Amino acid sequence: MIINKKVRLKPWWLRWVLFGRNLFLITPRIMVTTNLTGDGTQTFIELLCSPSLVGKLQLQLISFLAAVSILLSITAFLGNSLILFALHKESSLHPPSKLLYRCLATTDLLVGLVSQPLWATYLLSLVHEHWSLCRYARDAGFFTVNLLCSMSLCTMTTISVDRVLALILGLRYRQTVNLRRTSITVAYMWILCLAATLCLIFDHRITIWYSLIGIPSCLVVSVASYTYIFCTLNQHHAQVQDHVQQQPSQPNVLNIARYRKAVHSALWVQLALVVCCLPYGTVIIVITKSKTYSSHLIAISGIAGTLVCFNSTLNPFLYCWRISEVRQAVKQSIRQILCCPWRCVIIVILSITTLFGNSVILITIWKTSSLHSASNILLSSLAVSDLAIGLVVQPLFIVYLLAPLGSELLHVLSIFLSTPSLMIITAIGVDRLLALQFHLRYIQVVTPLRVKSVVSFIWLLSAAIASSKLWAGYFFNLIPPATFLCLLVANFFVYSKIYCVVRRHRRQIQQQQQLQQRSNDNVYRILRLKKSALKTFLLCIILLLCYLPYSVYTHLQMLRAVDSISASVLITTVTLVFLNSTLNPLIYCWRDGQIRAAVKQLFYSLI
Repeated sequence: MIINKKVRLKPWWLRWVLFGRNLFLITPRIMVTTNLTGDGTQTFIELLCSPSLVGKLQLQLISFLAAVSILLSITAFLGNSLILFALHKESSLHPPSKLLYRCLATTDLLVGLVSQPLWATYLLSLVHEHWSLCRYARDAGFFTVNLLCSMSLCTMTTISVDRVLALILGLRYRQTVNLRRTSITVAYMWILCLAATLCLIFDHRITIWYSLIGIPSCLVVSVASYTYIFCTLNQHHAQVQDHVQQQPSQPNVLNIARYRKAVHSALWVQLALVVCCLPYGTVIIVITKSKTYSSHLIAISGIAGTLVCFNSTLNPFLYCWRISEVRQAVKQSIRQILCCPWRCVIIVILSITTLFGNSVILITIWKTSSLHSASNILLSSLAVSDLAIGLVVQPLFIVYLLAPLGSELLHVLSIFLSTPSLMIITAIGVDRLLALQFHLRYIQVVTPLRVKSVVSFIWLLSAAIASSKLWAGYFFNLIPPATFLCLLVANFFVYSKIYCVVRRHRRQIQQQQQLQQRSNDNVYRILRLKKSALKTFLLCIILLLCYLPYSVYTHLQMLRAVDSISASVLITTVTLVFLNSTLNPLIYCWRDGQIRAAVKQLFYSLI
């Protein structure tokens, strides 16, 4: 006997809660134990940095994805920087809407500046089997991608709600949706996304629940908003179609057309975000449901992760395509860049070479255990300072050349980052002088702990000098120039002393040669000392050429002795200071044969 029983489906919200509960119960098992096609039991997170994974992955594909990520990082950084600059110059957009697009461009800029380099570092560490670096890059990459992608989704949802409010409120929209309320909303979203992402450190299941609730909620709100907007616009179009034929130049009709275009622009950006993130979300669901994992699934997840990063490169093109005001501002900015190419191009080249050279020095010192000495701690700190100058100060200076904005921030950051560079160069000179004078006692006197203390003091002192703008008032204009001048004088005396000591040693050896029979060792030592003295002298000359013009200019400015061409002189002197950050890696590779050999070995291993 067969009894037909009507099956009652559970409501959609109950099915979603049950799915979340199953995912919540399955995920701890994934985080605890998973199998990799019979190669033993590992956690899924450990599997991402595992030799068993690398043995089965196609390393050519991983290397290709790393190269694509580096390219996308550069394009995302440049494109979103240009968009932010264009939004700053554009005045026709409503300020709250402009703030939301700025927030979205900022998240994309951070993706290109932080997340994509971390992703490329993770992929390259897989290829070269650097497991400690792989774990650090993996964890930092997960954190930043979760934070920035969730912020992008929240911002796009807020933009959709903003468009609905513009339609509903009408003339009251500008009074209701103001800049202050929008700023509070953006700050709240950043705090919420940051808190949810921090839960990855303490309990990943909280982040999973946040994703299960937050992502569908944002998508539902966006879909409902755009559905309401298009239904209302179609209804309005049907009502006024006859009236438009009679009065085609009606201002209200033109406003509706402009509003429809703004909605289409926001919708295109929303769809691009969904299309780029949907494959990665699908892969995560498949991984969550699977009990065993193959290298092919991990490779697919790598492709999907690269597609997520591609969204940050795609958005600037969508802004230029869909928002005419932004497109016009971008065109004007590009024309402005082309009108002064020799300045901007020089700074761009210096920024790129500074980033590349100092990154190579840091990677070389980190990978080569024989370079982990007290003196190389100073060199690493110098490379960090110069790297920050190429990453932060020089791009800000390019923005300053295009439009006089952010000059105070540029001034403070340039002092904070260039002062440690000059101080550490002075400390390196003192270190070399101590090595010449103490000889065998140098190792006991100059210890790594003392050098780290000196480096910490240098950075703290630089922060105090840069922050003197807050507490020193007028004296802020006096403290940095006086500090630079004192450091230049100290450098001159230190390197002059080194030059004199080396020349004295060479004369002593030559006198001994006249009394004793000439030997090959002594000849080699004389040549080495002569070469060292020449390098020391050239280093002092390069340092003075880079920093002395800026120091002289600042002192003339304090004395109000500069003329009408002071702006051009300032740009030239600042460019020379930037040039020092580019030359420092080359100088120390030229001076130190051990570092030069390690750099060559690094390039050989990459090739």
